Amino acid sequence: MQNYELLYIIPAKYTEEEVEKINKTIKDLIIEKGGEIIHEDSLGLLRLAYPIKQVYQGYYPIIEFSLEEENFKEVDRGLKLMNEVLRYQIVNKVIGAGKQLKEAIFKEKKEKLEEQRKEQKQQKQSAQGKKKSVKSRRFGLSEKVGERGADKAEPKKKMDIDELEKKLDKILDSDII
Repeated sequence: MQNYELLYIIPAKYTEEEVEKINKTIKDLIIEKGGEIIHEDSLGLLRLAYPIKQVYQGYYPIIEFSLEEENFKEVDRGLKLMNEVLRYQIVNKVIGAGKQLKEAIFKEKKEKLEEQRKEQKQQKQSAQGKKKSVKSRRFGLSEKVGERGADKAEPKKKMDIDELEKKLDKILDSDII
């Protein structure tokens, strides 16, 4: 059995009781064709993005159900013939897809955070090296003293354009915290 999600629009000209009857009719159609209702919800009365058949508002119910693939066309045909349904859309629903998506997002954010921490650590280390060299100049210490205790500052190498673009992309793609 395949899992599906059905979203449909019922015009606002119907009362709440009539909308419930229409919902029951649609659920009965699904059950009659061998389907099983998993979950149902309603987004309520909402304004349409654009008028459809001179209707400006509608009720937006959502039904998640499982159904054999052979019976899908019959349910689709039944919905097409219902005059009460303004528009509808049925999509395949993958069970557990939300969990997989959350895990992928979490993993990606964790990797970005680790990269930021490494960069901050490197910046701190380079800043400490600069402080030591500034102190040695301020107090008139010679280079030899700096060699014993302080880290030597490495000469800066010129950055390749590709490296620069990668770093800029990384900075622009990272979330601002």
